[in-house]
Amino acid sequence: MDLNALLRALGYLHSERHWVTPETADPRLANHYRLAQRAGEEVGEGAKVVGSYVCQTSVDDKLMPPRPVVFVAYAANDEQARGIHKRLWNLGDCPFVLIVSPGAVRVYTGFNYIPDNPKRTLLLMRPTHSRTIFPIHYCLFMPMLLIVDISGSNKRNTWDRIRG
Repeated sequence: MDLNALLRALGYLHSERHWVTPETADPRLANHYRLAQRAGEEVGEGAKVVGSYVCQTSVDDKLMPPRPVVFVAYAANDEQARGIHKRLWNLGDCPFVLIVSPGAVRVYTGFNYIPDNPKRTLLLMRPTHSRTIFPIHYCLFMPMLLIVDISGSNKRNTWDRIRG
């Protein structure tokens, strides 16, 4: 799966203000992003945490830096995906972790990790040829989801709001 195509489909690359990479992170969160970047490096060759979708927490970011809502990573296999999730969970700072691998896209909860049952923290896993749901924005406890057909058979994106 082309990670950049997914990031464009999610709208993450359309806003410099909401897409943050380790290189563009606010200096007040530089250590946090270094640790996130290390999470990808530690699990093996081909794995990488590429950035995060963030929400603004204060006007013009003067009081507080933007906070990560979704960390986005690439993993070469299932084992690397679980390793990245474990390391990002350990940071305790981001509600969602989206991991792209050659055969699947996974969405994990960023606030929970269960080593003996990793599937319990896996919110969503879809093969890259299916219609997939991704968290895109988290505000006031109402996750916004973007349904993206990443198989290429349907070029239309649809917005849905989860009702709890």
